Amino acid sequence: MASQTPPQQSQLKLQTPAKLDDQRGTLGLINKKLYWKDENKKPILSVSLYDIPKLFVSKPDKFPQKLKISYPDKKSQEITKIFELTAKDAKTDLEKIKKVWVAAQTKNTSNASTSSAPSPASGASTPGRTRKAPPPISIEAIEQRKKLLEGNEELRFLHKEMVFNGPISEEDFWEQRQHLLRDQKAKDEQKKGRSSKIPDLQTTTEEGGEVKITINSSIINSIFEQYPSVHKAYMEKVPAMISESEFWTRYYSSKFFHRNRSGKNQNKDDIFDACYQEDEEELINGPKRLKTGNIFVPMLIDLSLTEEDHIETGNLPDVTMRPGQAKNVPILRRFNRHGERVLKSIKMSNSGKSIIDEYKSEILIEELYQPKMGEKILLDIKDQTKYFQSYEKTIQNPNGAESNRVEVSANAVKALSNKMISWKPDLRNHRKFDLYIVGPEGVIIWSAQNASQVTAILNGKIKAKNEESARATEIRSQKLPLDLETEIKRINSTGKEFLRHYWSATVGEKTNPINTGKREKMYQQIQNTFEKLQALMRRATEDDEEAPSSESASQVENMLISIQIALQHAINDYEKSQGMEGGPIGGVGVSDPFTRMSTKAEELHKRKSKLQIAGISCTNCRKTSKEAGVAILLRCTRCRMSYYCSKNCQKADFPSHKLFCQALYELSAKEEAWKPCDGNEAEWNKRVIEHIHLLDEALDRPLTDYEKNSLLYQPKCQVCLISPVELKSPQKLIPCLSCMIISCCSEEHWKIHRPKHQKLCETYKDMIECENIIYELAGETAWAQEEWDESRMFPPLPKDWQMYFEWRHAPIFSESLLRVVTNSLSPPLTILAAIERFYTRDELHALDELVIHLVGAMQYEIMSLSSFEEVMHVLPNIKVLRLILVGFELPSKTTAAGISMKCCPRCEKENRKRTCALFPTSYYEYAESPGDYVKPHIVVGFNTGLHEEDTEHWEPTVKCLLDKDVPCVFTSYSKGEAAQDLQVLKDWGAKIISGNKENRWKSIVPLIEPQVLDKFFYNNYYRTLFRGNVS
Repeated sequence: MASQTPPQQSQLKLQTPAKLDDQRGTLGLINKKLYWKDENKKPILSVSLYDIPKLFVSKPDKFPQKLKISYPDKKSQEITKIFELTAKDAKTDLEKIKKVWVAAQTKNTSNASTSSAPSPASGASTPGRTRKAPPPISIEAIEQRKKLLEGNEELRFLHKEMVFNGPISEEDFWEQRQHLLRDQKAKDEQKKGRSSKIPDLQTTTEEGGEVKITINSSIINSIFEQYPSVHKAYMEKVPAMISESEFWTRYYSSKFFHRNRSGKNQNKDDIFDACYQEDEEELINGPKRLKTGNIFVPMLIDLSLTEEDHIETGNLPDVTMRPGQAKNVPILRRFNRHGERVLKSIKMSNSGKSIIDEYKSEILIEELYQPKMGEKILLDIKDQTKYFQSYEKTIQNPNGAESNRVEVSANAVKALSNKMISWKPDLRNHRKFDLYIVGPEGVIIWSAQNASQVTAILNGKIKAKNEESARATEIRSQKLPLDLETEIKRINSTGKEFLRHYWSATVGEKTNPINTGKREKMYQQIQNTFEKLQALMRRATEDDEEAPSSESASQVENMLISIQIALQHAINDYEKSQGMEGGPIGGVGVSDPFTRMSTKAEELHKRKSKLQIAGISCTNCRKTSKEAGVAILLRCTRCRMSYYCSKNCQKADFPSHKLFCQALYELSAKEEAWKPCDGNEAEWNKRVIEHIHLLDEALDRPLTDYEKNSLLYQPKCQVCLISPVELKSPQKLIPCLSCMIISCCSEEHWKIHRPKHQKLCETYKDMIECENIIYELAGETAWAQEEWDESRMFPPLPKDWQMYFEWRHAPIFSESLLRVVTNSLSPPLTILAAIERFYTRDELHALDELVIHLVGAMQYEIMSLSSFEEVMHVLPNIKVLRLILVGFELPSKTTAAGISMKCCPRCEKENRKRTCALFPTSYYEYAESPGDYVKPHIVVGFNTGLHEEDTEHWEPTVKCLLDKDVPCVFTSYSKGEAAQDLQVLKDWGAKIISGNKENRWKSIVPLIEPQVLDKFFYNNYYRTLFRGNVS
């Protein structure tokens, strides 16, 4: 256990600088112990590797390299420590530590499993050495498991996913499959019987006409069992007189070997001629009877003493006595004799029958006995007179009272019985079905018409079933993309496995307390699987536009609906037992509506970078030709707009690309759609928009964002605007060797464009680098400060980004990473700067709750939610931050109270909270909901674009804000857009506080304008503040 004993330098194996809790120090490995001491050489931690059941290291491509360990203290409470290694060779050091830890754990496990005695009294006991080890596994059990895994691909996949990756232990995995192990054990214990195949030698003819005989021990044993005379000759002659090779060569050439073949072999061989003679005598006279000696053979079954000659032939003439007809008899006898030997080799097991039963089974002939009828279940009717009441029919008048009663006589019942006995089914013509009963006054109680009605109903049901089966077959024939189908199988298999263990632990929880921890662990795995399932269904829905059929999304849903219901049931069961009501964002419950929105990582991986669209990097894996180690990227020969580093990448991308590719190929064949632009930018934009509409019609759906971007950002000559599709060879577009994204079709055009491009080339490079960083972060925040500086209170904010980062004690970023950080922090700082204009310092410091409304909220606002905690850090007096998002593109509605979001450790310690509520509707409709509407301190609209096509949708929202007289801040991408938005606000009567001003907290990540050459824009570049009406 952890101790304060300083390590001895003489035993030192590893020493590397490392941080622990942001404190610099040294991490060392000594004599199977891991220790850490601070800069003052004071030992802080020392723990044996045997006592560390959990150890994790960073991936080799991640920086900084980290080491995480977990171990129990003296009270069996788990302690977790995370070390950050700062040395250049940190990867090597981590591998050494991991290797020594694995060796220690392996030895620890083997010691625990092989030793049943307690530890010596002289050694200090540790929880790691006294913990219960898994029971030892026999070699037989290991072989059984191995055979099951080798013979079952699905089981092998589950074992790899569940056991190798860690969610389930080896013993738990096989505990649920004891029936499979029992079946495998039974198969292994079965002894293989004698083969019915007549033993033969395998021959091959080699070059030069030489015949090669292939013989092994299995064939030799079969020959010896079949022909005892050959075995006897072998034992007498080999190797005393002849070699084994010569023996089998002579056997192959002998008359004995060729006796069953059509050709005649006249080679004489004294050894095998004797065998042949013995075999012929056995065929003619029958096998030699064994002397029983003292062995008791019951006379009741020893019928051979009274066996008659030719008993098998019956009364027919024996063909063996007819001249000329007996040439096939020896061969037939040999095969019959072989079959007899095979049958005799089967040892019938005695199933506990007595000797009398054995005798009876030999002498009783089943055909001579009357078969026993099956036992019948008697119909117990206490009052048999009521049995015939079912043949009575009651006729009621309209008032509901009984008016007549038709009695069925016993004669009618008897007539029915007679007709039933003589009736034969013939449904081809129901008119022949004349079975009916007529009661008094000619009332037909039952007639043949019933048969026609029943037949019609049955035929209708059969037809409907066949039609449904045909539809299901048609849907199954529509193949899904291979990666999607594989992921569906993975989720079904792993989900069922987790459910199996969860319910097993749930049932046994009362009898075994260990199952409580297992149940909780399985719940976490089920929850993760459920989230993957939801992401997969979202993917299928979003990719349905690119799928081979419109049925793809419903097909995926049908394939996952069963496991989805089962997983949800298990989750509800656990949460109900624990009294859980849904978790916060970040450890989100499955009912959280944010899980129905694509995560940032998923969204970014679906997008294509500008380098991919430009043909500089692979469309599938994003590698450039240099990174992939190839001379040039392969271009799709049909659409000529996608590029790949290998055939494998092209094959992987094909399922999602093929329909769009085919549509582009057909579009490229239409000459009227490719009118030359001749450097006219307006004509270029017009042509691109026309192509988008044509592809919408060809695919019978709107294009995805990636497909639109492929057209909007497609590479082109910056002077004449010619595209690769119009060129016979893509090499005629010459890219800039620096940014690699801007091209011209010739050196002459580069001479024209180069002076302009030199001023913007660095901006293009910044854009590409920022795009790569955002992709690599995969949804993670680039930087977020968790502490705040109480010595300098807001307001005011610093003057610019540089002073802000100094104030917030940010680390030194690279220029590109700094730009990405500003992109994530731009929304909260834009809000803080606006609050600073609308409220005084005293008013802000008096607030303990801050309510912010985000109007027209979309994916950008969703992905920026984590950064809004900075508002609480800059205003530490705020105890509750409420974010209310309103917009048509949001996921499902939440309650007015919203969903709790995770806060940093210090905020949680100070009992500070932040919530987020979603309302997928218009703002004016939300404002008219008294149960939902909460008056805001400020309303924010990011990059609104009020002047664009959807102005009529914004007008009711803005006028509602003006009537509510609440502070508002709207941002724009560029100065031109801000001026147009400002004019729209003035036209609607808004009172402008600060209009068309550059936002000092804008994002500095450059974004390229697709329809204007060499024009960039930025998120939240300009801002406009307004409040209430002018009047």
